[in-house]
Amino acid sequence: MYTAIVAEQFGRVKNYPYTLSILKEFEESLSSERMATYLKAARGDRQMAARLYTWNTAVSLRMLRNRIAHHEPIFGQRLRANHQRILQVTGWISPVTRVWIEHHSRIPTLLKVPSNESDVRF
Repeated sequence: MYTAIVAEQFGRVKNYPYTLSILKEFEESLSSERMATYLKAARGDRQMAARLYTWNTAVSLRMLRNRIAHHEPIFGQRLRANHQRILQVTGWISPVTRVWIEHHSRIPTLLKVPSNESDVRF
């Protein structure tokens, strides 16, 4: 069932050509355990594993975005990890934009403030 859902979703993902050097860099960016999870789901196909990781990351970010847009609580989310994923995906699209976001984002500063702080300013 899961494999069928993944295959259907990949039909919607652009057919980005993964070169051997891109695949090597991708594989080096993940832990071996994490890469093994995606390789297993992709039945050993390295290119499909990279596409699955990209799709999974985008879906996770879309879900976070929807929670924020609908004013749902996000305090239980892994906010630091999500911020890093946002930067990662942005860097895939535009490295210049990623640098701009890193420079202007107040998220890292806000995440350092204790949750019980009474004087939080956005």
